[in-house]
Amino acid sequence: MNENNNVHYYEDEIDLRELVMALWKRKKMIIAFTLIAAIIAGAFSMFVLSPVYETRLNIVISMPDLYHTRYGEYKLPITTNEQYINLIKSNDVLLNTIRDMGYSDVTVDGLGKRININSPDARSNTVQNSFTITVLADKPEESYELANSLFNNYIEFMDVMVKERAISHYINHFNVELMSLQNSLDIEMETLAKNEDLLSQTPKSIDLKSNIEIQTELNGDSDYVVPVDTANPNYIK
Repeated sequence: MNENNNVHYYEDEIDLRELVMALWKRKKMIIAFTLIAAIIAGAFSMFVLSPVYETRLNIVISMPDLYHTRYGEYKLPITTNEQYINLIKSNDVLLNTIRDMGYSDVTVDGLGKRININSPDARSNTVQNSFTITVLADKPEESYELANSLFNNYIEFMDVMVKERAISHYINHFNVELMSLQNSLDIEMETLAKNEDLLSQTPKSIDLKSNIEIQTELNGDSDYVVPVDTANPNYIK
């Protein structure tokens, strides 16, 4: 039994030595293949793959719940900081950034893919107001300029958006009030027209032939019965 184990061990040892010797004989070929693969990978990364540079923006969202205007208080329909920060990838912001950067072959979707939004302090059941924006570009200077342009256009967009939505809100509010007042005025004008029509059909005075006034001491001792026209009280009212 021990002899068989020794034989198997000896055969395994011979096979391993043969494998090592075979590899050693072909060491030049192996080294050549390794060098060729390294050269191809280096050339591919140098001439085919373009380097990508990134610039990071740390943005803290601090938006008020209510905006105080001369017309009253206004509340934006946006309720979370995530909704605010996602506006940095809105079409208006990206289009203005493309214009400022002078891009002619970059689309809105293409630029949006080069902008990443993440929250470094994201935790469950907590309100996040700090976000990191990563901007990618082919050159370091371009990445820096792109990040600055994106940030400036985002701030401008937020300012204009708040004002436009507040103006639109109050325009709609005052239009509703104006329509209500106009309806009330139309009802009053209709009532007035009916009253004027009724008044035009009402005589100014009533000829009271049945009502007489007895005047005495007219031409001595004679009594006369004189009909008198009486003003119509309905007309006066």
